[in-house]
Amino acid sequence: MSTSPAPANPFNPPAPQSSSTTRASTANVTTTDAGTKLHKFIRKAFPTICTSRSQVHRAFKESKVLLNDRLGSETMVLMEGDKVSLLRDLADSQRDTNYVKIDIKHEDDHVAIVLKPSGIATRQLQTKTLERALPYNLTRSTQPDALDQPYPINDLSRATSGLVVVAKTEGMKTKLRDMLGHNQIDLRYHLICHGNLGTTGGKEEGEEFVIPEDLDGAPAATVCKILKITRTRNSPSGYVTTAQCHSLHGSSKHQIRIHLLNKSHPVIGNSKYTELHRSAKGNGVYMALTSIRFVHPANGEQMSMEVPEPAKFEAFRIKDQKAWERKRLEEEEALRTVRDGEGEGDVEGLRDGPLAYVTGEQEFYGLKFHVTPAVMVPRPASQTLVRTVVAHLQQTGIESPSILDLGTGSGCLLISTLTAFPFATGVGLDASPTALEVAKRNSYKLSVSDRSSFILGEFAKLGQALSILKAICDGPQPRYPFDVIICNPPYLNKRRTKNFEAQALKGEPEEALFAGGTGYEAYEAIEEGLKDVGGEGVEGVSALRAGTLLVLEVAPGMAKIVKQIFEKRGRKFKVANQEDGVSGPSVVAVESSEIEQADTLNVGGGEGRWTFVDLIRDDKGLERCIVFRRTG
Repeated sequence: MSTSPAPANPFNPPAPQSSSTTRASTANVTTTDAGTKLHKFIRKAFPTICTSRSQVHRAFKESKVLLNDRLGSETMVLMEGDKVSLLRDLADSQRDTNYVKIDIKHEDDHVAIVLKPSGIATRQLQTKTLERALPYNLTRSTQPDALDQPYPINDLSRATSGLVVVAKTEGMKTKLRDMLGHNQIDLRYHLICHGNLGTTGGKEEGEEFVIPEDLDGAPAATVCKILKITRTRNSPSGYVTTAQCHSLHGSSKHQIRIHLLNKSHPVIGNSKYTELHRSAKGNGVYMALTSIRFVHPANGEQMSMEVPEPAKFEAFRIKDQKAWERKRLEEEEALRTVRDGEGEGDVEGLRDGPLAYVTGEQEFYGLKFHVTPAVMVPRPASQTLVRTVVAHLQQTGIESPSILDLGTGSGCLLISTLTAFPFATGVGLDASPTALEVAKRNSYKLSVSDRSSFILGEFAKLGQALSILKAICDGPQPRYPFDVIICNPPYLNKRRTKNFEAQALKGEPEEALFAGGTGYEAYEAIEEGLKDVGGEGVEGVSALRAGTLLVLEVAPGMAKIVKQIFEKRGRKFKVANQEDGVSGPSVVAVESSEIEQADTLNVGGGEGRWTFVDLIRDDKGLERCIVFRRTG
């Protein structure tokens, strides 16, 4: 067998002159391919260029096939060591189905950095991919191990645009893949996600934090830097966040998307592990790889390439910000109209919810709380509960109370109480992850994050929620037993809520406002949950003690039935049965004056009981909260 570059046929004519508009792809014949006819080898060696027999035939007809730098014919038989070249006119390349114009940011004889557009895959088995387009866009390496098909190292999804490192030789392919697997290539993404990402890490714009979360049994961590927080009308939390994220360690293709999704901040998009946004429909995924850094394996040079975020990012933010500002102005104008006595109907016609959702904040107990449609707007009347708790704790002389807030929502009750006691700690529980996000943000905003923890859970499964709190809480560990339990539960009944009241509540989360058919279901769930946390119900420790205070908000006229719910485990005062007029079950009719004189209630976990302490009225003289103390 011949190992020299001599022509297979000495009578074949010389090759045509190449020009600046022509490029050549080259392949060497190995032992395996020796004896193969030239037309078959062309199809095998250049599958992305000649994708059919007709294209191979046309290449020979147009004198674009060279064998050892001379024109070849289809039936020539190859020998080991022969050099086969395929000439390509750039104009013809652009007409090819595999051609895509690629923006080349850097190219040398070993490595290239290119900008992949969205809409094409990196290297999947599809006609139009970045990998198949690379031969049309890059100059072939002169190295002995040059790749006829340059290889993209980092894989971006079809919907994701961004920078891609490309190996032009077999040696670079091996080295760069190894560097990527060991996180030696720094890949940083710009993205827009749902919600205020700052609430997850307690950070502001310009600050960063780490999300550590194993994926597929392997360690993984993502670093997130908050670039911009934007108001929006079209996200449940009222915000979207622009961030720069990169993998600290971990190799999952969708690691960043998964981590953000698991933190309730999914990337905006219509692809895997993303979530749609009404203002971004039809615009793909709002995620792009905008920065690459690595050490060049061939010369040791520090490679660094950055590109701006895609133009659609800023267009999206401007659109949503303007929509939010427009809605705020409409709301303010509507309120001005009402204030001037020109009618109330205009407000309901313009407003999707309370003004606090437009401004993003509500004052409560002298503090300004961040609010979104994910939480109920704090009511002035609920300040009665905070004042009641503060007064009772001051009377008992407890300087560092431990507080549990059931259904924390925005966190206004817990945080307001914590600010009154500098050494107090607290836990807020809620069944809504988005509500907990708001509460966490308020804890940072009002400087009590180091004294508060928040956990997902339900009233009736209180013991279960508290049992896992120690393992998963991202704040201070809970301090048992609790000195105070507070709650403003949902207690409205839709069938009894008047139309004008329903309009006033428009836009607020129903789960924070409405109970079931009677309006008392939440109180029954609380009573059930408290049975699980007395005795040794939480990791062998009682979450309650003799003297634990229980303060529940009630609507006017509800106190007598709430007391009956807790009394069912033992009666110590006079009761009578009657129909409640709503759903038919028997309830206990007790006058307000009788409630205030009531005796001990046998309620709670373990052997403890709840003793009625007080029925508190708000500034308007309406029954607002009922107070019990644990005894025994």
